[in-house]
Amino acid sequence: MIGAFKDFSDAEVEEVTIKFGIKLGGKTGIPFLTEGSAESNFEIEVKCKFPDPHKSQNTP
Repeated sequence: MIGAFKDFSDAEVEEVTIKFGIKLGGKTGIPFLTEGSAESNFEIEVKCKFPDPHKSQNTP
């Protein structure tokens, strides 16, 4: 994930947050007849600062 921003030299990455979760569930009843379910989620949050394009780098 951080590699995606590696070549973008103007961005200043301040924080990277990765969240993931897995939820599993199942039911049993008559032998060989079962029911199951699974869920998952994955979130990536990236906080960046970008330079002001209106400010010149040559001015103090």
